[in-house]
Parts: sequence; structure tokens; C-alpha cells
Amino acid sequence: MSIILRPSPPIEAAALSDVAIQSKGHWGHLREQLEIWRKDLLISTGYIEANTVETIWQEASKVGFIASEYLRPLFTTPEQASRH
Repeated sequence: MSIILRPSPPIEAAALSDVAIQSKGHWGHLREQLEIWRKDLLISTGYIEANTVETIWQEASKVGFIASEYLRPLFTTPEQASRH
């Protein structure tokens, strides 16, 4: 299985925000807590345009993304987190 990183286009902002929430939710956080964090996990089109954001692909599936900031947060879909 090959993993490929591709630059994330701004049009993917909403989908990447969903992945960030799903990734946090996978670890058992309550829905209420996820809603509190939603604004902090928002990936906007402006964020993608101003930062390096790459979508992680495995085969033909989008399985996560990585955003280069101070800590380079990595978010994966729950299915990928469960595999390791």
C-alpha cells in the first residue's frame, strides 16, 4: 500500500475540517467537547492558502491530512487510526 501526500486545494477545506473532527472523535471525546473544539479544528480556505496543507492518500482513498504549523498536526480518518 502506497501513501502519497498531495497539496490540498482550498476547495477541500470543509472535508479536511470534517476529518479533523472525526479524528478527535475517534479517541472517545464527547460530542459536546468536539463542538467546543470545532472552531479550533476548522481548516479554512484561507488557512490552506497561507500554509502548507497536504492530503494523505492511500491507494484511491483520502485517509488524512497534515498541516505544517509549529507542531505539524496530523489528522487521519478513524479507519486509519484503528489500523495501527
